[in-house]
Amino acid sequence: MNSVPFFLTCFICFGIIFSVIKMENEKTKNKLSKKMKVLITFIVIIAVVSGSAIFVSLNETRVYNYGLYLLMPKTITAEEMGTDYDISVRFNDDYDYKTQETLPFEAFEYYYTDTSTGEEVVIKGTDQSEIAGVEIAPYVMFVIKAKMNLDTLKSVLAKAAWVAAAVIVVAAIVLWYKVWSKHEDAEKEKINNKKNHKKKKS
Repeated sequence: MNSVPFFLTCFICFGIIFSVIKMENEKTKNKLSKKMKVLITFIVIIAVVSGSAIFVSLNETRVYNYGLYLLMPKTITAEEMGTDYDISVRFNDDYDYKTQETLPFEAFEYYYTDTSTGEEVVIKGTDQSEIAGVEIAPYVMFVIKAKMNLDTLKSVLAKAAWVAAAVIVVAAIVLWYKVWSKHEDAEKEKINNKKNHKKKKS
């Protein structure tokens, strides 16, 4: 996903939120309002959850494999595969996450039903197999399809990120404006009270 809208949004929003907090502090004599505390807590929670998710995704093979599985088509037709059989994918129960952590493609197995025998034929991980006279490694096609789906997803998310960035920025500006207006109204009220007080004295 394009990181530009993400970092741009963070930069703008943190600047606006900092201004809001500063004005709230000035108005309440260094005491944050209940709404501001909720907003800050929400931002911290999102940051912690996002950071944890990123850490897990970068360090946990199980998460990577599951993500790859979600991107893979569950079945590739015989025509696409160039064989006489539709081939499906599932997790390989024999995969050892401790000893095969650096071999993520071995976490899957591919299978089809041989029409001549009625038996299920299983191809493990990156193994090759001869199907109807054609030597193939099914994982290659499944990984290619997963990459295509990932590219499509990235394209959609990149567009959605710009929309989300615009919405967040607008929401932050509205929040800043409301606090600023409230602050200005309070200042005007102070000035008017002073003027009225002077008039009463005179």
